[in-house]
Order: sequence, then C-alpha cells, then structure tokens
Amino acid sequence: MVLVERVRALGLFKSSSDDFVATVASIATPHSNPRGSQILIQGQSNDRLLLLLSGEVEVIVDGERVAILKTPGDLLGEISVLVGLPVIATLQAVTDVEVLELPAKKIENAIKSSPNSFGYQLYRLLSSVLSEKIINTNQKARQFEIANRALVETNRGLDERIQERERQLKSLTEQTIRSSKVLIIEPDKKQQTLSKMALGGTGVQLTIAGSDEEARTAIQTEARFDLIFISSTLVSSIKDLRDLQPDARFIYITSSDMRSELPALESCASSLSNIISRNVEDRVFTVKHSATTITKLLSKDLFGIEKYLNWGVAIQKHVVKSSCERPKLIEAMQNHMADLGVRSAITDRIGTVAEELLMNAIYDAPHSADGKALYAHMNRTDDVQLKEGETAEFRFAVDGMMAAISVADPFGGFRASTLMNYLKKNYAGDSQVQEAGKGGAGRGLHQIVENSDLVIFNVKSGVKTEVIALFNLDPKSKHQESNPTFHFFSE
Repeated sequence: MVLVERVRALGLFKSSSDDFVATVASIATPHSNPRGSQILIQGQSNDRLLLLLSGEVEVIVDGERVAILKTPGDLLGEISVLVGLPVIATLQAVTDVEVLELPAKKIENAIKSSPNSFGYQLYRLLSSVLSEKIINTNQKARQFEIANRALVETNRGLDERIQERERQLKSLTEQTIRSSKVLIIEPDKKQQTLSKMALGGTGVQLTIAGSDEEARTAIQTEARFDLIFISSTLVSSIKDLRDLQPDARFIYITSSDMRSELPALESCASSLSNIISRNVEDRVFTVKHSATTITKLLSKDLFGIEKYLNWGVAIQKHVVKSSCERPKLIEAMQNHMADLGVRSAITDRIGTVAEELLMNAIYDAPHSADGKALYAHMNRTDDVQLKEGETAEFRFAVDGMMAAISVADPFGGFRASTLMNYLKKNYAGDSQVQEAGKGGAGRGLHQIVENSDLVIFNVKSGVKTEVIALFNLDPKSKHQESNPTFHFFSE
C-alpha cells in the first residue's frame, strides 16, 4: 500500500479532500520505534507532528502514566508544534510503534503554498482533534470529582471509626496504667525532669527517688511498685532493691555513652529482664516511646511493631522460608518505603539492618529441641530451607513519622548477656566475632544497633525472639551512630 493510501485509510482524514491527503503524504515520512523507546521526551523541544500508524504509546507526565494512545491516526506532539513550547509529556512505545513524521518546516511551506486549501483544512482538522481532547479531559475531570467526593465521604467515615477505636484504646490503656505504680530511681536532676515529661503524662502513679536511700523510703511507704526504673549509676543497689520488691519488674536505664556503660550492663545482665539505653540529646524520641514502654510492660504484651507506629498503619508481612528469599524481601521493603517518600539514605540504612536481621533468623536462631544449633555452622552463602516450625516473619511499615521493620523467629533463644557480649566485642573492634549458640539476633548486632535510631529486642524464652528497628523520618533529625539506643525486654 502506497503512503497516500495509508494516510487516506486513517479515520482522522475521512472528511479530508484528496488534495489535502496527497499533500500530507508528500511531506510525511514513516518511522519505526521499537518497544520501550521514547518517541518524545518531556521538556525537550520538538519540531515534528506525529501521526500514529500502528502500535501502542503511553503518555507519561512527571513520571506518571496518564494515557494510552493506540488508535491509528492519533496525533502526537501537536501542542509543542503549534505553540512552540517544550514537549509537555514523554511518549514511550509500549509495543513496536510506527508513526508518520511531518516536520514543522514542511507543514509551514505547504501552508504558504496553499493557505486557502491545505492551511484551512489543517487548522480545521487540528481544531477538531483538540476539541475532542478537551471534551475527554472535561469528562475525566468530572469522573475524578465524583470519585473524589466519594473518597472524601469514605475517609470521613473511616476517620470517625478510627477516632472511636482510638478512644476505646485510650480508655483501656488509661484503666490499665492508672492503677499502676512506677518508681524511677535517678540521681541526675535533668534526667528526673525528662522522666517526668516522658512518664508523668501516661497517668501512672509516679514516684521519683534521687538516691538509694530515697528509693528505700519510697518502697517502705508505698509498699508495692509495679515497675521500677533504676539508673545505671545505682547498679550496685539492684540486688537489695529486688529483695525489697520481689514482684516488681525492674528496668535498668542508661543515658551514657554505650562504651562506658557496657561493663556495668554486663555485670547485671543475667539478673535483668529489661534494659533501656537512651539518647539524652533526643528528648522527643525518648518521650514518644515512653508510653509504649510502660504499656507493654504493664500489659505483658511485648511483641509487635504496631505499638511504635500510629494506629491504623498498614503493616506488610512476609513469611521467611529460605535464605534465597532475602534479596527479594529487602528489595520489596525498600521499594515500598521509597514509594511512600522515604529518602534513599534512610532506605539504605534500613536495608543493611534488614539483611542482618534476616541472616540471624535464618542461620543463627533455629535450634533443635535439645538446644543444638541447626544452621549456625553453615556458610552464609549456603542455601537454607527452613522447615515448618522454623520459619521467620518479616514485617515493615511507615507511618509518616517513623519507618519500622521487624524480624521474629519462633525460638526465643536470645539473651541480654548475648547482647552485652556482642556489643562489647564490636566496640572493641572485633566486628567479625562469631559465637556458637547465639540464639538469633546475635550476628551483626553492631550493624543493627549502629544503623537504627532505636532497636527493640523482645524475647519470650523458648517461644519467640522479635527484633524491631525504628528509623526517624524527620528530616531535621540527625542519626547519631556514636550514641546508639536500644531496649531489651524479656519474659
């Protein structure tokens, strides 16, 4: 079929004269575009009018696809040619695409040669095409407004349900903690003030003691405390206070540089089931999670990243069955967070932490009924297929203020002493240390703690170990590798 016949066959020219069609064919040149190629690029200049002969073309504006063109005769690039502006959308070939190219210069010459015939018919044709596009755009705008109104109504109903649920949860939490008594033993006045800010608003019956003697007096006066937070500077008093309050849950709390705190932590790690390391420079972060800490300890419900995120956030969950799944799981997590606007600098850190956590859950945590490690002896490049009862769970979510990931294994073999031992060796420069019987979460602890803003270790002995890593998304906050923070809770 000669070119003039191909042009005539296009529906766009069904009302055009033979002379007009012949002129179009005389100045047009067929051009093939392979699948995936860019026919026009947004922002670049354009000096040719294009007519679609065959194939599918997607229209992309600012990285988002807004339309698909696949009707033979569809005009492409007409706005940039008519107005002389840069191309307003990228046109990319979805399939192999063939177009007719009409250079703007040749169109201009044809108009000059026959303004009352070719020029008139061309402008009439373009007016018809542009009018149809305006009508279609108006219709899409109308459909958008209808859908938007429906979405607003749906969101309003959802907001009301969320608010009601939040009221119920708040009431339940208040009932739980209002009858609870908390003692904070902290000699530092500034830390006392921070503790009041962090815990005073939770509704617990809060008592603050500045010394071992004041703590003993408070215990004798109150008779019973549910939680006792004790500063690292009073570590020598823990045993005696335990004898006075055997039913209370003790939480060792430190705000100093981790390197200087490790000896004291090691000395009492075996007798403590709860340890909190905090960064005194980040008051907002500390206060934000204090209510969560109080609630989970009083309710004895340790597990779940949802406790650290805004209510209602969609949490992505993946069962981890083999070592070969790690790269895909991490990529899916990073893509999800990037789609939600998390910066690459943060997703890179999260990826590093996720890799270490998944390694631990696959290679280090699994053990037999008699406590023998199953895969810890294997090279980390060897494939491991986890059996039923050994699989881990990988979870992640973003709530706009915080990104969170967690990996949980069904063994519960991690210990505070393991955490202290690994931190000590890593801070001493022995980052490659290996040790049998780590029980999960042991390998790469230095990487996990250093790359996170807060790491929470939750352990139910013999049942479950969950490690949660939190990342502050506030662009004004600065991640401080020199002063990492972590929480350790066990039951």
